[in-house]
Amino acid sequence: MKVLNVVKRWSLPACMILGVLVAFGIVLAWFPGGSEIWNLPLQEVDAPAHYYFIRKILSEGIGAATHLWPNDAYYPPLFHLMAAGLIKLAALFGVTMNIYTAVNVVWLFGAGILWPAGVQLLAWYWTRGVDARLTRIVPRRHMNCGYSPTRTNSPAGLSTNDVASRSAMRHSGEAADSGIEESAQADQSQVIWRPFACAMAVIVPILSVSSASHPFFMLANGPLLAYGLATSLLPFWLFVTLKLFDAISQRNHILPWLVATLILGGLCIFAHPRIVFTWLLLMAPFVLTRLPWRLIVGLGITVLAGAVAFYFFMTATYKSSRYLNPASWFHTFVANRSVPEAIWVFVSSNISGIAGGFMALMTVVAASIGIFVILKPRRFGVARRDAISLICAWALVGLVYVCSTAITGWFANIVTAAWYRSEPRPMTMIPLGVLPLLVFAVSAIAGFDGRANGDVPSSVAAQAEAVGEDEVADASEAVGNVSETFGTANEAADTAKALDDCAVASQSECAVASIQGENADVPHSELHGDEANIIGQEAEADVTNAASEAGHIAAYSLHGLPLQAWVALVLVAALAIACQFGNTAREDLSATVHSRVLLHNEQPDEQLTAAKYEVLQDVSNVVGSQSVVISDPLNGSMYGMAAFGTNMLYPIYNPMAEGNGAIFGQVEQAFDSGNDEEVLNTVCPIGNTTPEYFLSMGPQAPSLQMFTFREQYDPFHRTDLIDQYIADGTLTMVRDYSYLGDFAQGWALYRFGCAQ
Repeated sequence: MKVLNVVKRWSLPACMILGVLVAFGIVLAWFPGGSEIWNLPLQEVDAPAHYYFIRKILSEGIGAATHLWPNDAYYPPLFHLMAAGLIKLAALFGVTMNIYTAVNVVWLFGAGILWPAGVQLLAWYWTRGVDARLTRIVPRRHMNCGYSPTRTNSPAGLSTNDVASRSAMRHSGEAADSGIEESAQADQSQVIWRPFACAMAVIVPILSVSSASHPFFMLANGPLLAYGLATSLLPFWLFVTLKLFDAISQRNHILPWLVATLILGGLCIFAHPRIVFTWLLLMAPFVLTRLPWRLIVGLGITVLAGAVAFYFFMTATYKSSRYLNPASWFHTFVANRSVPEAIWVFVSSNISGIAGGFMALMTVVAASIGIFVILKPRRFGVARRDAISLICAWALVGLVYVCSTAITGWFANIVTAAWYRSEPRPMTMIPLGVLPLLVFAVSAIAGFDGRANGDVPSSVAAQAEAVGEDEVADASEAVGNVSETFGTANEAADTAKALDDCAVASQSECAVASIQGENADVPHSELHGDEANIIGQEAEADVTNAASEAGHIAAYSLHGLPLQAWVALVLVAALAIACQFGNTAREDLSATVHSRVLLHNEQPDEQLTAAKYEVLQDVSNVVGSQSVVISDPLNGSMYGMAAFGTNMLYPIYNPMAEGNGAIFGQVEQAFDSGNDEEVLNTVCPIGNTTPEYFLSMGPQAPSLQMFTFREQYDPFHRTDLIDQYIADGTLTMVRDYSYLGDFAQGWALYRFGCAQ
């Protein structure tokens, strides 16, 4: 028995570890092969910025995390601190780690460990009580009325707060399961066998890395490393928030869960502040269905105050006359998908091929099951409020995603503004909308009680108007489960007597806990002792039928799980396996990432070619790491900082002129003036004791034309100005790179005529 208990006790942790390891293996197998990804920069629009931020931390220390942007503005630094810390840690052991390896390792950790583990934990919120419900370890009414199989005394000594606390445990739809587990664990001779939770602990992490939406999309688009890390951390924040809501409902352990919510929320916001909008979107339905109205009003006021503060921050930081005209926002946005295509991407969770159709079917079925739970909650062992919340969250994610990629106009602008009015960030939310709904549906099917197929007894139904359909369902469920939980008619009679005694002695407080179920806010005065007495009598009368049905259902169970639970597990496992084959949407992203680290000259004007890499390496050798080099970052020169640590004046494509970035605009204007004195007076003070250089390296890369303000760098491409500055001595050629080919005509490194 002891060995069996040890196996049961450790089976769930083992399955959780196994699930995360399998998911990590899938992410690792997806990661582009070859040495290039570990030794060359990603050629994507945001990649040089991330490399620059890490180099800035390495150069200036951890204090640089407060002002990573070239104009010393704040940028969320968690990802870059982790990468820089990894490089420093490796150095302590005598290992030299390049910046690309550090970025890859941190990304793999977030994508392959944090993300699947977080989704697994979030799923466990709904799966952890299923096995206890199915095995009926202890009666649900024991917990609500203070009754124990080992004692038959009435709980007359319970205070009003005690009873309210017990009844509120039903409020979350899963607190009752927690009580079941705790009661069962109190019996040291018996450990719950959790086949359902174990299976889901393996399946869910695999599903979490099946969609191309996240984490893979974040590496192939941008890359949005900081936001991707925040998204990978978000499931942990969602889980502790739900547990906080449970604690508020139970009026117990509020402080620990509040602290956990604040810590994880702060960590996610530190990773990227805009993740708070995704958290609000996903949690808003739970707030509205679970919390007392006073808290809802308070949170609403807080969110409104935050929105007003955010508005004033934006208007003070980014000047524009279009803030009050949403139709004019994001005027350069062009839809990149049709509405039907966007809906399909959402419903299929951005999984391609047959597996995508399978996922779409399962998603629709899951939503349908959620609707059934809402309509007939007593047939399932899950909460109606969770069904409502998850369906609403899923629909809201779909709305934001479709608006972000397929719809134009003022409404779509408002809906998607928090996510920069583009597809990549809303794309990451798709798994967070689909997977919890899918897990909830599977848990509901596993806990489906086929015996609850008749009408609610009339005496219980009479209370529907007073306490609501949820509460009637819970009371009826207790009637249906009596024979399994109490075992014999005598025990059921004792329980009915306990209910009766409880109602008489505590003025129906315990009856409120039994009938009230998920709503702890119904006044106790709405129920009376004789009503609780009726419930107890019906429980006793229903024992015979329930006992016969229990034997019938047991014949269709295997290893403690009913047939429908195994069917649900097989289907979701088949889905997880199917998604690993023929999923071209995910595999294409891997090929895209791989292609963006290769160096070649087939497109000589692109961001980084073999020739440009050679030029930037030579520039680094000539100027060192201190002298400032001025060049249009959109021709690829910004990779000089990323690859070699060269002090480029424009190390990213948009260094921003706000704040301490005035020098960026001043240099552009001075160069465009044609006045050699103005040029030198503007450029020379930048380096103080070091010379300044100008690099001409061809036109702007075609793949960077999306930058709205790219014209600001046009002066650096005016050959007439460059020739003029050479003629009057403002510029002196140091290196001529035209030997690299016809495409390199005009490529050269010049030194400004400053008197250092």
